[in-house]
Amino acid sequence: MARETLLGLERLENSAYGKVFLVRKRGGKDAGRLYAMKVLKKATIVQKKKTTEHTKTERQVLEAVRQSPFLVTLHYAFQTDAKLHLILAFHSTRFALTLHTFGPGNI
Repeated sequence: MARETLLGLERLENSAYGKVFLVRKRGGKDAGRLYAMKVLKKATIVQKKKTTEHTKTERQVLEAVRQSPFLVTLHYAFQTDAKLHLILAFHSTRFALTLHTFGPGNI
């Protein structure tokens, strides 16, 4: 998996450590499928040991518990020199519920 195989459609969320984008897979058996791509800046993560540990733990948990109804499924993960990319299942109903609950300007 590489960044070039994903077509960015829109930004869904911002956080202090990175961003989440809606992307469409361009090739392979799951071509055309929508995913949420969480992009984390390595420079920001490594500034604090706790943040580094939390990020590693997040990836390990998502990889270990792929079929949980309570966690979003991790499909792919890769990195560049500057960023970490987690490719997660996109659930439009969950995102819509978040928008409905908090409003688009409060996320």
